[in-house]
Amino acid sequence: MMTMATKHTIIEEKLAKYLKASKEGKSKLLDYIYEITGLHRKSVTRRFNLLQNRDDQIPSRRGREMIYGPRVDCALKEIWDCSARSAPSGCVPVWLNTCGFWPLKEIGTTAKKPPDCF
Repeated sequence: MMTMATKHTIIEEKLAKYLKASKEGKSKLLDYIYEITGLHRKSVTRRFNLLQNRDDQIPSRRGREMIYGPRVDCALKEIWDCSARSAPSGCVPVWLNTCGFWPLKEIGTTAKKPPDCF
């Protein structure tokens, strides 16, 4: 079984050949990619069009925008500290991991100083 990343890699490798091919050549190439990846022809043509029109200079806008910043992280850390850091053993809230100042004294490392909140 092939992952989507592998399938997209195969399509990216064939892009130049697809763009240079005649109508018959494109049809044969789509048949070939269909046999290898199992992706439908229309799906492959959409991917070719996306790759052809993509501008690598423009950053991707995928994913959610960041709504909260370091001030909210600080407030959450304060709440967590006030609740006596209640969490199952070995379990640390995800937001502490992402902002980089979660206490790892149990493991033997030092915690970073949280950013100034206000």
